Amino acid sequence: MGIIEQVVKLFTKQKCVLWSNPVSDGKGGYTFDNPVEINCRWEEKQELKQDYDGNFYSSQAEVLVEVDIPRRSYLANYTLVALQALATTNKWNINNPREIPNAFIVIQFEKIPMVFADDDFVRTAFLFDQG
Repeated sequence: MGIIEQVVKLFTKQKCVLWSNPVSDGKGGYTFDNPVEINCRWEEKQELKQDYDGNFYSSQAEVLVEVDIPRRSYLANYTLVALQALATTNKWNINNPREIPNAFIVIQFEKIPMVFADDDFVRTAFLFDQG
């Protein structure tokens, strides 16, 4: 772990839930890996962002993370335990982030290396309301 990653670790004291590795289900939707809890720094922030395809979106949050996150993954600002309790109470399918209120799609992910190191990164996910 590089110096900047150690600094990022100091700031990522919150927890959030990640649904990663989106795979098309052939019917216009996606399937995901089971949700996992990751460390983060969640900043609710609305700003106009441009994705890799040139489309403009109003992002809902900027999330500093310690792991790489593929585009079209989902993040939600819950702990996994809290989400499991809410999903049970509200009969949400915890494996489908589209059924989870306030689960946001990752429209852009930035992995920025340190100036003098190619193995030390700052990772940020920009989230869009799933609509």
